[in-house]
Amino acid sequence: MPAIFGLTLTQLHVRLGVWTLVGLGLLALWAGIVHLRRARLGRGYWQVMNIIHGLLALQVLAATSVYLMGFRARVGLHYWYAIFALVAVVVQRAYMPGGTLRRAYAGGQFREAYFFFLATLVAFLLLGRAYMTGLLGR
Repeated sequence: MPAIFGLTLTQLHVRLGVWTLVGLGLLALWAGIVHLRRARLGRGYWQVMNIIHGLLALQVLAATSVYLMGFRARVGLHYWYAIFALVAVVVQRAYMPGGTLRRAYAGGQFREAYFFFLATLVAFLLLGRAYMTGLLGR
C-alpha cells in the first residue's frame, strides 16, 4: 500500500478520523456554550467548521481509496455510520450562513447555536460509532 506522509492509506484514514472526531466534539461543545449564553456563532466558528469539514472530505477520499484497493471493514455497519455522519455534515453545510436550506427554510426564529449544537453532536456521535466499528469491529 502506498505511503503518504509516512503513513499507509489505512493509517491516514484512521488519523483523519480521530482529528475529525475531536474537531466535531469541540465544535459541538462550542455551539452548546454559545447557545447557553444566548449568543450567535461568530466567524471563527464557521472557519473552524470549514477546516473540520475539509478534514472529513480528506478522510472520505482516503476511505474510498482504501476500499477500492480491496480492504474492507470487519463490520458492514462501519460504512452505514460513516454515510449517516456524512449526511449530517451535508445538512450542516446547507444551514451554514449563505447555505441553500438556511435561505429557504430558516426564518427569523432560527436558533443557530442550538441547531448547530445538535447537528454537530449527531455527526460526532455517528462518526464516533463509525470509528468504533471500524477499529474494534463491534
